[in-house]
Amino acid sequence: MIRGRNRTFYVVGGLGVALFAAVAAAQTKPAMPPGKPSVGFTIAVLTDGIDYTRAAVQSKLARDGEGVAIAYDAVDDDARPFATGTAATALVEAAPTLVIPIRIEASAATWQRALGFVRRTPARVVVVLGPPPPSDDLRRMILTVPDRLFVLPADPTNPKLRVPNALTVSALPRAGSAPVSAEAADLVLAPAAATREAPSGAAAGPTTAIEAAVSMPGLFACVDVLKARAPAEVIATFVARGARGPAGSAPLVEVCVGR
Repeated sequence: MIRGRNRTFYVVGGLGVALFAAVAAAQTKPAMPPGKPSVGFTIAVLTDGIDYTRAAVQSKLARDGEGVAIAYDAVDDDARPFATGTAATALVEAAPTLVIPIRIEASAATWQRALGFVRRTPARVVVVLGPPPPSDDLRRMILTVPDRLFVLPADPTNPKLRVPNALTVSALPRAGSAPVSAEAADLVLAPAAATREAPSGAAAGPTTAIEAAVSMPGLFACVDVLKARAPAEVIATFVARGARGPAGSAPLVEVCVGR
């Protein structure tokens, strides 16, 4: 038994060690900042952690009726998905929607905990920015949450997941580069008024597949395509709307420039 100032732990083998480690991890991470209740289009972001001490991140956090941030660390099993020096922090700051941050690592157990939390949140879109498990495990686990739409950045080393509720997106290649194959992505997200022949436009677009994944939920919110629609229907709608390029290439959809 371990007695602390405010807690008593009964340590039983590995379970006690794990509990002690989780408490220690939580104490080394800053507390989630308080805020006001939030209302609006919300996405869950699976990432390797974010720096929620930054004001620009705090303004994007989805919160419950008491102003408590809705967040989860599936690695440490606490409500503080904290990390510094990660690109995900900058991407969350730029997200056009409210965000529920969920910290993960590339293990099936962590992902199972994360998806269990997703089921209890209001987010209907889940953007995958963090390290995924092997493709077969990822495919199987996404299928266990069929009412959520998962948005994944295209991976040039792997084909897209062929799952009804998974949307794989990429950014418009630079002029003169080969188009994105339909085997690699479902959609290519491009600047407004862009074409494959002359990629330019009034609004800036994503330059990487990860930026495209972050930008995509803003497009959902802009066109309100998620209302009472199943994930497979949403994906089919965007694929049908996309401009067609060369044979075998993924259709192109322009970023949303405002409501």
